[in-house]
Amino acid sequence: RDSKLFKACVAISGIFNWVSSLRYSTDTGSVYDVDIEPVLPGGFRSLALGPEPAWAGPEWAARVKKLQALMLESSPAGHVQNLTSPMLLIHGDSDEEVAFQETLGAVRAVRALGRENVQAKVYPDEAHGLALYAHQLESLQDMGDFLASHLTAGAYRRELLV
Repeated sequence: RDSKLFKACVAISGIFNWVSSLRYSTDTGSVYDVDIEPVLPGGFRSLALGPEPAWAGPEWAARVKKLQALMLESSPAGHVQNLTSPMLLIHGDSDEEVAFQETLGAVRAVRALGRENVQAKVYPDEAHGLALYAHQLESLQDMGDFLASHLTAGAYRRELLV
């Protein structure tokens, strides 16, 4: 989120927006009280009009709104206007840990600003972390090529090419 500090970015299965990412996340059994319609363990949804009865109260909606604002501020999505460095996003489209929609959202948000500084590499039928050895090698080569092409000549480039 700080293109003055980072000359290039590579993200593998990255979270672009913490607010939207938690809508897909229940694998640890945690219930996140950051959504008007929280996801419950087992993938079930609560009533569409609010939280579980134990969570309900006059301050609940304000708490949710405050937590969502903090989550957006902590996400690249909250600073998309600052994402001007070249970016390579790598993701398996069957990722069960971080929804593939996070990568799509990042690409769409950057391109909506009229920028072409984002590239996405999608691995069909791959989960979180790329299981196939051939995909691991390919992604490492892609990352090396990407960084070598976007970092200035000098010490960084020599280290990458060694």
